[in-house]
Amino acid sequence: MAACDMCDKLTWVAAMCDRFVNCIGSCSVDQFKRFQGALIELDPVERALNGWIEGLRRDELNEKHCVAELQRTMALMSHLGEIHLKSDLEGFASDLHMRVLLIQTYMESAASAVTLIRVAVHKKLPVNPEDEEAAANFNKKADALVSHSRSVKVVAGKILRALDDFRQRNLSITMDKKSEFEACEEATQKLAVYTRAVGEDVYALLFNEGADDSSRKEPTWLDLQTTMFATTERVLSMSESDMFGSAMKDLKNLTNSLMELASAASDIDMTAEFEKALAPWIIRAQELKSTKVVNVDVEDKLRRLKDDLLERATQIRLRDKTLEEYAVKIELLESRMRNVTKQSERIEELEKQVSEGTAKEKEFAEAIENLNEELQSMEAVVLKWKKAAEDKRAVGETDRAGQERAVATAREVGGLKKEITALKGAVGFFREENARIRRDDLLAADSWLLKPLVDPKRKKMAEYEAELAKEGREVIAELCNLVLEERVVDLNKLCPTDSERMKWKPARETPRWTCARQQERYEAVKAWKQDLLGRVERHLAVPKSKRRGGDGGEVRLPSARIKMVGLPSWGFVGKELLGTEEVVIRESEGWEELQGRVGVIEA
Repeated sequence: MAACDMCDKLTWVAAMCDRFVNCIGSCSVDQFKRFQGALIELDPVERALNGWIEGLRRDELNEKHCVAELQRTMALMSHLGEIHLKSDLEGFASDLHMRVLLIQTYMESAASAVTLIRVAVHKKLPVNPEDEEAAANFNKKADALVSHSRSVKVVAGKILRALDDFRQRNLSITMDKKSEFEACEEATQKLAVYTRAVGEDVYALLFNEGADDSSRKEPTWLDLQTTMFATTERVLSMSESDMFGSAMKDLKNLTNSLMELASAASDIDMTAEFEKALAPWIIRAQELKSTKVVNVDVEDKLRRLKDDLLERATQIRLRDKTLEEYAVKIELLESRMRNVTKQSERIEELEKQVSEGTAKEKEFAEAIENLNEELQSMEAVVLKWKKAAEDKRAVGETDRAGQERAVATAREVGGLKKEITALKGAVGFFREENARIRRDDLLAADSWLLKPLVDPKRKKMAEYEAELAKEGREVIAELCNLVLEERVVDLNKLCPTDSERMKWKPARETPRWTCARQQERYEAVKAWKQDLLGRVERHLAVPKSKRRGGDGGEVRLPSARIKMVGLPSWGFVGKELLGTEEVVIRESEGWEELQGRVGVIEA
């Protein structure tokens, strides 16, 4: 409600400022000189408005405080208007324009206040079966009031457009209509004040402001009606039996009055013409030009003002340049900060992985120590039993009970030997795993360089063929992805327009980069395919009997196969070979031609 009141008062201030502007633009030179004192009196108003704007930017605006300050501002500007504003026909046209503008604002404020009241009531009051009639009546009356208020606003807008048209043609409605416009303005202001008062009272009822928790009770629809009736009697001095009944009556009377004013405003016969005077500075300039009086002090002041203006413009440009540099520095620092943040996160992740690896290494070392201790204890037990068995054999007991104990002892010794073998294997595995962890830095970026190029353990033939088949499917899938994912380069981008040529674009969006990336991907897939085909050919070159691997053991695949060939017998002279000058390495495709030319005999 305070915000609605603040908007009404701000509209009044803005309309009064427009009246001052129109008056200043057409007043006499003497009256223009008298406005010098008004400028000094309006300085606190300007500072207050600047303070409210800054508070609104920081979301610290206090609407109730602003309403109180605006009331004092309105009183000040009303006083200045009585002193400086003209009371002729042109001033009367500005006054009518201001009143119609305020009628629009008051109607919009009333509609907004009723809308807020309806939202608050729907949010706070539950609708019980016995209260459905009251709730429906309230909604109906509120909607009707909002609709009529907006209709009145539309009629006022029509009148406002007609007045604007008259002002552009230096016309104004006759002064005998002043009382009618004043009555309409007072009626709309009274409705706006009434709706705000209803809103404040309904809000106090619904939210029980100022009441203790012990005395606070939930409001009902009967309480809402009682509160609204009391507000109507207090503000409008009217008693009513239905919600918003008095306001609806006033709105209907107001609508009729505005319709009559709208018909009068659209009738050009009801207007009078006034003469638009020249601006006082233009009149003063013409006087100076006619007298041709050149004031040295004025010229000197004008020169100093021009120099001051040039200096301030230079300072503004320098300040803008400095701000741009600061903006670039800020962006650079932000990018560095992001990089540092990423690096710190990566360092924390690596430290976490290092700590985890250290913990695992410690666990493995403790497990190895425990296994060594168990192994030593087992070896001590075995030695003990071996010594007992030897002692038994040395004594040479031949009784049956001794033989049975010896057999049981031998079985237990065999079981212990198996356990010792299993423990030795586990110890060996943990030692190898510990050595591998110490040797390979799994967290280093180049840890793959420490791994051997060739697996020391040969794979079985079935696993090797399955891997070849799987890799072949992967090559085919990569070729399909290459065809499906890559797109043809748009040649239209090679001939950009003048405006696009001057724009910066990333290197990744250029056709050259796209073609190079596609070529790189294709060459990588091609090299992978050639490598796979070479391994498949070498695998197929092995005889099937050897390829099966016999008992399923390891198979060593040959990397190449060379036939036994016989060269023709060439003559020697001393220790030199006749007919040869140099050795030439031929490709495999020219082997057949080389055989026919030099007469190589295959064995």
